[in-house]
Amino acid sequence: ENEYIIVSDNKLNVSLIAFQTTADFGDPADDLPTSGQDQAFTSIILNWTDKGEDAQIELRYSPVGTYVDFADVSNNSLTTRITDTLNAKDTDSYIWNTSALATSTGTDYYIYALYYVGGTAYTSVSKKIKLKSLEFTDPPITDIVVDTASTDSNIISSDHRSHTVTWTDWDRRNNNEDLDIYVSQAPFALVAQLFAAVSEIDDTKRAVLVQADLDPAAVNSVGWDLTTGFGLLGDSPAPEGDYYVYAIADDGNGSSYQHLTISVGRVTVRHSPFFYDAPVTINPNKADSGNIDSSDVVTADTITVDWKAGDWDDNLTISFYYILKTAYDANPALYALPKDIQNNTFEAFAMNSFGTITPISSFPEAERLAKDPGDGFKRWDYYSSASVVPAGKYTVWVILEDTSGDLAAKKAEMIFDVTHSPAIVIDNPISSIDTTSTMHPYYTISWSDVDRDEPALIDLFYSKIDLRGNVTNGSGEPIGGLLTNALNAAVGTTSQVTVASGYAKLTSTPIQEDPEGASDRFLFDFTSGSTSSPIDDNVPYYVYALIDSNGDGTYEAGYQSSGLIREQGSALRILTPAIQEQT
Repeated sequence: ENEYIIVSDNKLNVSLIAFQTTADFGDPADDLPTSGQDQAFTSIILNWTDKGEDAQIELRYSPVGTYVDFADVSNNSLTTRITDTLNAKDTDSYIWNTSALATSTGTDYYIYALYYVGGTAYTSVSKKIKLKSLEFTDPPITDIVVDTASTDSNIISSDHRSHTVTWTDWDRRNNNEDLDIYVSQAPFALVAQLFAAVSEIDDTKRAVLVQADLDPAAVNSVGWDLTTGFGLLGDSPAPEGDYYVYAIADDGNGSSYQHLTISVGRVTVRHSPFFYDAPVTINPNKADSGNIDSSDVVTADTITVDWKAGDWDDNLTISFYYILKTAYDANPALYALPKDIQNNTFEAFAMNSFGTITPISSFPEAERLAKDPGDGFKRWDYYSSASVVPAGKYTVWVILEDTSGDLAAKKAEMIFDVTHSPAIVIDNPISSIDTTSTMHPYYTISWSDVDRDEPALIDLFYSKIDLRGNVTNGSGEPIGGLLTNALNAAVGTTSQVTVASGYAKLTSTPIQEDPEGASDRFLFDFTSGSTSSPIDDNVPYYVYALIDSNGDGTYEAGYQSSGLIREQGSALRILTPAIQEQT
């Protein structure tokens, strides 16, 4: 064997206790802290290696890790005692409560171990450990307002449900540490107080779990769903109010080391009405946007307005408002807020369940209630006589109102382009060749007409000419129909309809388009024919109804009846003897 004498310029500190980074044969040691990157908040289990004698162990900490001499290590002005009651034969670990030392930015400390045996003291120092507390950064020191109606992604998620709560905490996970995040309107000082409030019935005193078992080493944020967690079943939204955010830090060392952190500021929760990021549309939704013509003489298309909106804690009622596009374009600032829109535009009318045309906002709440996002009153009777929308191009808004009186408005992306073309349809004769063989020389012509925005005038004509060109039904019989600008052209306005030779006028004076009903009748007197337009037996005639919308003598629309054949009836009446019996 070889013997060596080692001479060192430095003092050799041989200790019977140490925070070892490796154990025998280079295996990792269980000692802590040893990495220089360890962190703790509530507590940490300090582990060391010692000789295991019947010796006394004292633990101390200091922000300085360079002390070597016992005099410095044991100096109360340089280091602070953690404990001095440990026996080396009984333990080689200690749970150190660090929550009082942890700071929001983090402070580095070194652990000193002192080993007393046989009147001699041995010392050792650990690598640094950072003691860092949890600090909520949202809410910050000041209060913040979180409205589920917000469109700010920093405030609420795009589905108007979740607000992101953020914090800073220790990053390195030791001893199975985790976090539980809670919210409550009530202030709590102790973990036990918060746990007791979880079962509280009163929502203003209840503590609601947002997320459990969060890893401090993971992302320091969590989404708080403001639309659930409250109410008797736990599925109601957070009531409007001011909330504290709480974190329970659990280091896995027992409930006595759980630490409660409360946010400095509070979150003021509000639930105003809101629109989702979807367009307001007007139907029928044609390729040229919201163009619609009210000329259907039976019933004009009632338009619908579609949207997607909501309010998490209130019922919503709906109304529509409109203004000429030219007025809006001239000064959009007049319509910036919902109240501005209500004050400076016109409200849409519709028929309620009682059959009355009224402003939509005057409907019973149940009839215009949005029970689900995007679902609510949609119908707009824009052509009703109570409040007809004049022809023109309009900007349209949907306005939401909750039970608290909060408003939200959204403008339709398309323009509502309204046209009120006049129209007339002959109802009799219409379906086939009609004949009359009565002894009385009359036939009742009936029709339906409409001009939604002006009082129109109607003239009737008759002729042997089939202007529609022998359009027939499945049985080959002529049928009536709209007059068009040219044969086989699409049905539409016929502004060029004129009275040429071969057409005789039945009406000596124009018939008023309004009122409807019995006034839309005319007795065709077959004896009224003239030498220029005789009314012959067994010859089909056609009745033409033309409508003049503004009384200028120009017909904007017309309709042709089916064929009408007069069959002259014969009758005999005995004049004498009279009806009374003669003797």
